[in-house]
Amino acid sequence: MTLFLLTGMGLNVFSRGAGWEEHIARLEAALEDSPEAGDRERLIVVLAYLRATRGPLDDGALADVARIAREAADPLGRSWAVITQAEYALAQGELRQAHDLAIEAGTIAPSFDGYCQEVAFRAALWLGDAGLARAAAEHVHASPFSGRVSTASRRTVDAGIAAFEGRTGEAVAGYLTAIRELADLAQEFDLARTTLDAVTMLGTSDPGLATAAVTARAAFERLGTLPYIERLDAVLARSGTSESTAAGATVATSATARTERGSGVAS
Repeated sequence: MTLFLLTGMGLNVFSRGAGWEEHIARLEAALEDSPEAGDRERLIVVLAYLRATRGPLDDGALADVARIAREAADPLGRSWAVITQAEYALAQGELRQAHDLAIEAGTIAPSFDGYCQEVAFRAALWLGDAGLARAAAEHVHASPFSGRVSTASRRTVDAGIAAFEGRTGEAVAGYLTAIRELADLAQEFDLARTTLDAVTMLGTSDPGLATAAVTARAAFERLGTLPYIERLDAVLARSGTSESTAAGATVATSATARTERGSGVAS
């Protein structure tokens, strides 16, 4: 695999959640081969990007990413470094910093702005700042990308805005649709984070969201994203839902579906 493909696949691997360990191992092996300076910078940033959600990065990695964010000749390289800082700040609970860094990353490389604004939106959502969230949502909708992942992303931000505005039924429906779309696309980590957004805003009184929370926690555990496990557990505790209660909702939902199929009720 070429270095271009190896580093370019980082965002896809990150979103899908599949193959993180294998990709990290390939990146580490490529770094050991003493690549040229530009390639080395890309490898350092993508490694930090994949590790940013799992817990504290060491001082050396943070310093390397900060240097690349300041000094990289390629604007996209600088933007990658800054969005890595934003993702790390988000995972560490530094939400305003995460928002501001994500905005900065999109400014550096406008072609990357759509994804950067999604990170800014998530930080604003967790902050509870509707104004910042609306501003980021406008940019997400303005992105020129129009694939199925982009459609799910737009649906997610619309659901968040609906939740801010008290349109609870619309918000629940939007989040559940986005979660199904991301599941169909095998975007496991994006799905889990979207579920975290949903239960942060809406709790788990809806059985569909309670079921999704179980799936999200299992995904976070499999990926080793401890900060996200801790945040989800805290949200569930505030909403009065334990993991076992949410698991019960999964069983109840499945039983209801079987009953409806058996009685001929349309789903």
